[in-house]
Amino acid sequence: MTNLCNHLQQNGLTVYRVSKQGETLSVLNNNTGKIINIIPNIPSLEKFIKQLKKIIKAEQKRTNSYWIQLAQISQTFKNHYQISISEVVSKHFPGKRARDIFIHYPNEFVIHQIDEKSELYVALFEIGDSQELDSMETMPENSVSSCLVPNIKSKTDLEEALKQIIRIM
Repeated sequence: MTNLCNHLQQNGLTVYRVSKQGETLSVLNNNTGKIINIIPNIPSLEKFIKQLKKIIKAEQKRTNSYWIQLAQISQTFKNHYQISISEVVSKHFPGKRARDIFIHYPNEFVIHQIDEKSELYVALFEIGDSQELDSMETMPENSVSSCLVPNIKSKTDLEEALKQIIRIM
């Protein structure tokens, strides 16, 4: 590489040497000797989770599917934020992989993988999906759905609702 560097400089080109130490990227201008340190802008964990959820929601709308491949999420994240999911995860969870962020937050994400060699799929963990609620409203009054959403204010109310469900089934 030194020969290439010298040859490029002899032909009038400016040569930069790039090195990385930890999270800091250093760029050295060989002509001036000036060093520029670049520290990647790694978001807080809370902001990172919000960014992932935003990307997953957008991909779900775009593909019309709840399950999104981790590879697609990673690519979209890198394109949008100019940093990889792996870099953010390694900052907040040293030694962990990108997939581990989805495992570490089961209240935010749901993952699915057929076997260890297959692609990992991710969906958002959302309670009270509006489509499910809409379909429940259109069901007949005497169906199971009419007793799934009763006013349960006590243990006794819960027991009665369960008894009702069992009777209907």
